[in-house]
Amino acid sequence: MRYLLLLLGLLGVAQAQMPDVRFRLDLNLSAEGIQGGPGSLQLYDPMGHTSNASIAVILETGIRAYASQRLEQISHDPSHDPLEEYYVEDPGIWKLGKQYLPFGTGAILRENVIGARGDFSVLENVNLAIAYCDGGAGDQEGFIGRLGNRWGISAAIGRHFGISPTSLDVIRLPDQTPGSGAGWKQVVGADNYQKFGKLTAVGEVAIFTGGEERVIKDLSLFDVSATYAADKNHSAIAGWSRDLSTNRDYYRLSGSVNVMKQVAIVPLIRVQDSRFLDFSLTIHVRV
Repeated sequence: MRYLLLLLGLLGVAQAQMPDVRFRLDLNLSAEGIQGGPGSLQLYDPMGHTSNASIAVILETGIRAYASQRLEQISHDPSHDPLEEYYVEDPGIWKLGKQYLPFGTGAILRENVIGARGDFSVLENVNLAIAYCDGGAGDQEGFIGRLGNRWGISAAIGRHFGISPTSLDVIRLPDQTPGSGAGWKQVVGADNYQKFGKLTAVGEVAIFTGGEERVIKDLSLFDVSATYAADKNHSAIAGWSRDLSTNRDYYRLSGSVNVMKQVAIVPLIRVQDSRFLDFSLTIHVRV
């Protein structure tokens, strides 16, 4: 709550304005079965999508303050902060606070850390998003950013990248993060997004080097996925990730069926090489 009060206090300089205040609940209730383990029921899905309650305060000038709180903490998350995000921003120009950092499509590396971000147009139709982050001792620190639009290149340079439970979930479960003190010092990547009618294809590659004390090996990973949207209520997703460091393949099939305007059912099954990895059924509610 102290973080939210801080953000609202920063906006208090515009007392003459009546802010637009919006509340939202994003719920992911997931039942999951894992190879060799018991089933579980949790408020986040195997791809790291969490459940949270949020508030946004928007001024007439466009300045926006936002805060969201997870409804369930993910085991081994290096951040013990119950708030998932809290920041003030001028959208598309700058953002200050705890936030998801710019890197690729977010499928491979998706870190939420306290930082300062700037967005720039460096060439015609070419955007640059760059941030400096500092999560504290043992957590992510350094520079991270992405250059491009549909085609993009990304880089992260510093310490302990890749430790958030929302990162690398194409090849691991959210609670399998190694935690504080681990991660990599450098990550570079490239990604591409293309749309063909009802089919959307996304490809991304990332190379992790400079392993910290509890991560010795470098990691090279690529991920491709195709989403077919039959209509606004039905979609199917097929994905393939390959860990080039171990020559392991991870396959996933998923989809989404809207049973009501704000309620969707999302099944997911994943296979590592020829071995069943996990299955989940998630109810996604947005209000």
